Amino acid sequence: AVFSPNVMAMLCLVQERESFNNPEVRAKALEVRKGWLAKLAPGNLSNCPHYLNSRSYLPSYFPHAIAEDLHSLKGLSQGEYIELTWGNYDGGRYSGMHAPGFNHLNVYVTSRYYWDADQDIEALLDEYYDKFYGPAAKEMKAFIEHCEKNGRFMTTKVEATDRALALLDAARKAAGDTVYGKRIDLVADYCHVSMTELRDRLSKDRKDVPSSRIFDPPANDSEITIDGRLDEPRWNNGNYAWNSYAYGMAELETGRRPVSGTSYRVIWGNRAIYFGIRCEEPDMKNLNITTTNNDDPAIFKGDCVDVLLETQSHSYYQIAVNPAGAVYDADMKGGTNLAWSSSAKVAVFKGDTFWSVEMRIPVGDMMGGGVDPMKSVEGRCPSALYPWAINVCRQRVSRTETERSAWSPTGTNSFYVPLKFGVLDDSWSKIDGHGRADYLSDRKAALALVQAGKNDEALTAFTNMAASTASDLQKSDALEQAVECANRLKQYDRALELAKAIPIPAVSKKSRMSILQANGKYSDLIAEFKTEDIDQWPESTRGEAFFSRGTAFFQLKDGLAAEADLKKAPAHSRDAHT
Repeated sequence: AVFSPNVMAMLCLVQERESFNNPEVRAKALEVRKGWLAKLAPGNLSNCPHYLNSRSYLPSYFPHAIAEDLHSLKGLSQGEYIELTWGNYDGGRYSGMHAPGFNHLNVYVTSRYYWDADQDIEALLDEYYDKFYGPAAKEMKAFIEHCEKNGRFMTTKVEATDRALALLDAARKAAGDTVYGKRIDLVADYCHVSMTELRDRLSKDRKDVPSSRIFDPPANDSEITIDGRLDEPRWNNGNYAWNSYAYGMAELETGRRPVSGTSYRVIWGNRAIYFGIRCEEPDMKNLNITTTNNDDPAIFKGDCVDVLLETQSHSYYQIAVNPAGAVYDADMKGGTNLAWSSSAKVAVFKGDTFWSVEMRIPVGDMMGGGVDPMKSVEGRCPSALYPWAINVCRQRVSRTETERSAWSPTGTNSFYVPLKFGVLDDSWSKIDGHGRADYLSDRKAALALVQAGKNDEALTAFTNMAASTASDLQKSDALEQAVECANRLKQYDRALELAKAIPIPAVSKKSRMSILQANGKYSDLIAEFKTEDIDQWPESTRGEAFFSRGTAFFQLKDGLAAEADLKKAPAHSRDAHT
């Protein structure tokens, strides 16, 4: 059906005109336009291709796409509405054009083609480069043409960004101390820092790490009271429900569920980043607090949480807090600088079965108005294009073991592995599963084989993992998983052989118990482990051990002994708050 002649349409394309540098995107947009033209009376179409690309702080030039599109619209469109990214924020309102030194070319070509959509774009551009950049015309032409052809690859390919930086530097050198050089400085001021940050991030090849997002900012600082309770609506209500959107942790070396779970959330707002961290703790009376003083390294001998922040421009900051509210903060770039202060406002709350941390960390941006690098975190709001890399970690020191867990496990016994920091941005991101081979990724692949019912392949994978790691914790974890695979394959002799090779004694015993249980040898299990003092085992092994022995007592009709063990099992099971 054709619309009445009094119906007009403004076509607000999902893609901005910049995206027409991609032929596939332009082809789809032309199909949409063709469909509307078939329904409208001649001349009743207008266009709305926004030029909001400068908010990316990347050199997004598209003069040829502008020329081609405006030429194709000649005689078809009554005009268009274009929105440019706002300029400076002054006196409660935005004003002016954002990054005029960069936006100038795209706006200039657009205005010239409004007057004459049939002119030669190459001749127009050559004139522009010559008159606007003078002695650097050749170099700026090379820079702009490279950006036009490769701009869509700059966010994923370090080579494209490296080349752009080199061409821009060459142009600045060619311009010398002239007005043309000052014009190039405007372009460099706009994009050089961002391209450098982007190149550095791509060069790190940070893969196979989790992603989290920041949540909507508070309307003002009073909306979140820093008291450690995490009871404000921003943390808990409606779409912000803690249980729905909090991020959990896994054991640091193996990626397994920890004994005591920890969860956290992040909010951005008012030039600050807020962290809320909840630490489940079944033994609140025996928290291991090793200091009450700030910047005391003794904090790392006891219970604490550790927040590690790599911003777009700085790698990295460390802020640790213990249950007493003691804070240890350091700038870790090039070493440990304790003279630096995060200026964070921190509070701790202790509940019956948990302790929680609430913190507000000021963030400043050299590009957006300056920052004291010794008294705040330097960076901008995390975004999909310019994310932060972070890790949130916990150390729990109990009577029988020290458990370390992290949102992004490192596969080592250390929290401080920047390439294993996860991604923090403002999008609903997914885990990038194309990472380097390491224990954590190998474990994930082996568990996928188990889920697919390929226990024989998983058994081989886990035994190979055990043979290739020097960590007793990882070796014990891999062999324990191999034992379970052998059990499912009913290879009980193989399972017993693998259990004997487990280097951590309690894990070895627990695995032997599971083998005897799976094989129905309840009398043998009780004969070997009846007097075993499981309460003295590492906490991470007790739950399953109590369950196995309790089940054996039950099968042998020893109700009182079965009840005693089975009652203890849930209290020592790995925590679900992860």
